[in-house]
Amino acid sequence: MNQRRRASVILLVGDIAFLYAALWLTLTLRYGNAQRGLWELHIIPFSLLFVILLLSFFIAGLYDLRVIAPGRRHLALFVLTFLVGGSVGVFMFYLIPAWKITPRLNLFIHLLLSSLLLLSWHWIISWVLARKTKISVWLFASGTEQKELITFLRDHPQLGYQVVPSAQEAELIVASHDIYQNVALQKKFFQLIPRVRFMTFPAFYEQITGKVPVSLISEVWFLENIAQAEKHFFEAFKRIFDIALALAIGIPALLLFPLIALLIKGESSGPIVIRQKRVGKEGRVFTLIKFRSMVASGPHGLAEENGAQWACEDDKRVTRVGGILRATRLDELPQLWNILTGEMSFVGPRPERPEFVSTLKERLPFYDIRHMVRPGLSGWAQINFPYGASVHDALEKLRYDLYYLKHRSFWLDLAIALKTLKVLVSRTGR
Repeated sequence: MNQRRRASVILLVGDIAFLYAALWLTLTLRYGNAQRGLWELHIIPFSLLFVILLLSFFIAGLYDLRVIAPGRRHLALFVLTFLVGGSVGVFMFYLIPAWKITPRLNLFIHLLLSSLLLLSWHWIISWVLARKTKISVWLFASGTEQKELITFLRDHPQLGYQVVPSAQEAELIVASHDIYQNVALQKKFFQLIPRVRFMTFPAFYEQITGKVPVSLISEVWFLENIAQAEKHFFEAFKRIFDIALALAIGIPALLLFPLIALLIKGESSGPIVIRQKRVGKEGRVFTLIKFRSMVASGPHGLAEENGAQWACEDDKRVTRVGGILRATRLDELPQLWNILTGEMSFVGPRPERPEFVSTLKERLPFYDIRHMVRPGLSGWAQINFPYGASVHDALEKLRYDLYYLKHRSFWLDLAIALKTLKVLVSRTGR
């Protein structure tokens, strides 16, 4: 278990301990030592509340060491997340009178105490990690990824690494594959084996950032890391899950379709639903369906008059109703049909239009490999880099897509699905 994951586990265990400690403290403050039977009365409903709070923390990324550094950003995220989780708890306690917890003032006292305890705990962990002895690391690679990683490690001392200028000072040497193949350097590195660990730059970069350095990998990386044959059971399970979830969401969602249709038609002329060609699994082109969210100024109700073009942030072509639909992802409800037909999945790389794919395949190495799986409504790239409207942005998303292709699993898909909720709440989706 690496330091980053170990620290996340310590954070989680501490959160659980402090939540129960806050409950004990709440009951002590309210009732003194006369707690016989009170703990048994409170333990089940409050344990369910704790699960909701911890799940909210996970979705918000509060167990990610890159986020927990003390400051306004972390404080704002913590408070918002606690308010959301706490609000669900308040609703739950008042909705289920059978729990017989009166007065419910206990809930509010607990939320106040636990929020102070957990925030202090997170900041203490971050402070300790930022000041503990760092692993000295020497990064030996070329390209923008090296500069990006050096800056990232310096800006996030809680990750536990300190970049040093030479191999002689390092406890960990991180180098690209081509450097390891240099005979002279091999001999020099061999002499350092007793006191130094070695790691390839792509593996270290991936571990720290959650993405793959595209410019520093070759075809060999794919042979070693992307094994489609090993994922057959996962893909079969995922397909069954996609169908079941699409039906579970789609059938009730049919009730929303008439209202959405009226809102779209009431604001602007044009079709209610638009159809766009997208590139799917194995490069097959399919027709993606979505509610129209832009003005219909081009052929078939599309917003482009002169061919496909990137959507941009604060795009003036988006209607008022369309802005709401895009922020809530309701414009993508018709894509449940694409999922049922097997053209898409709930989780996977976001499908691009053929016009863009032809350009990106020419300009970005290994871009076509992302088509080895079904595209998704959401994906690892979408939750980590929500907005993309250029070739440069497509490269950044490709780095995340390759990470997903390597690590795709039931647990990663579940994490993506949960963290997609954060994107919806923060309204960073489009």
